[in-house]
Amino acid sequence: MRFRTVATIILLGLIPLLSGCAAASLGTASVFAGLAATVVTTGADVYHLGKLDSVDMGHQDEMITAVRRAADELSLTIFAETWENDHSWYAQLKDDQDSKFGVTVEGRTSNMCRVRINVGLFGSESTAKLFLIRLRENLPKVHQVRPKLTTEPATYEDPREPAVEDRTVIRKPPRQP
Repeated sequence: MRFRTVATIILLGLIPLLSGCAAASLGTASVFAGLAATVVTTGADVYHLGKLDSVDMGHQDEMITAVRRAADELSLTIFAETWENDHSWYAQLKDDQDSKFGVTVEGRTSNMCRVRINVGLFGSESTAKLFLIRLRENLPKVHQVRPKLTTEPATYEDPREPAVEDRTVIRKPPRQP
């Protein structure tokens, strides 16, 4: 028991003397531990380990068209397209610097699709977010749900209550002692 304790102390004391390779592997392990604990949420979108996941309203054909238009707007090249099954379309895109990422459009219902933008573990999160923004802008306007901006105060009318003009005041007679 005492030998194990002494050996552990000696080995821990030798760690600073190790070469750069061992230090790099320790650093790499800490980076992966940190990456495993990070998840970035932006509204309904989730960015985790190089993947930006979103669910949007639209038919799968509309989503695929929006992916192609977004790629064209951002001067990206679609160099590979495949259908993984009847409901999942995958495209690989690259930019002028030969940086590649993938986009998967999976039809969940007739009017809802899951979109995953995979930029890789060390890829650019901002590229994934920009692509998703451009994809959404290229969806038909009927699917873009945006709140109406108004300067009017919010009002609520109870349908069980008569309108203000129709109300009559009913007074109770005074109590007789």
